[in-house]
Amino acid sequence: MSIRAYRQTLAASNPPCVPFFGIYQTDLTFIEDGNADYLKVEDGRNDIINFDKMKKLAAVIRDIQQYQQKPYNFQKVPVIYAYLESVEKLDYLNEEQLYSLSLKVEPKVSSKNSKTKVKKAKK
Repeated sequence: MSIRAYRQTLAASNPPCVPFFGIYQTDLTFIEDGNADYLKVEDGRNDIINFDKMKKLAAVIRDIQQYQQKPYNFQKVPVIYAYLESVEKLDYLNEEQLYSLSLKVEPKVSSKNSKTKVKKAKK
């Protein structure tokens, strides 16, 4: 999907939704890098704020904020809630302990085995 088509689809959708933030990040970066904070005028002053830039930044931020206004109406699912609460209790574990737990849940596959699996899947 092109960025233009994505923007049109997003504009037609009703919040709440979670837009892809990378588009906004790109917009903000281009506005920030492509426009001076202050305007240079003929008399040599350079303390005139570039309000056009500020309006462009504000428009992007306003667009982001519109998707934060409506709350999601999620229903509590006890099984998921219990799982998320149990994950919170892992705060006390250090990085090595967390890595060890992750290997128990999803063991590392050697690169030799993974290539074989990919070849078999393609056939």
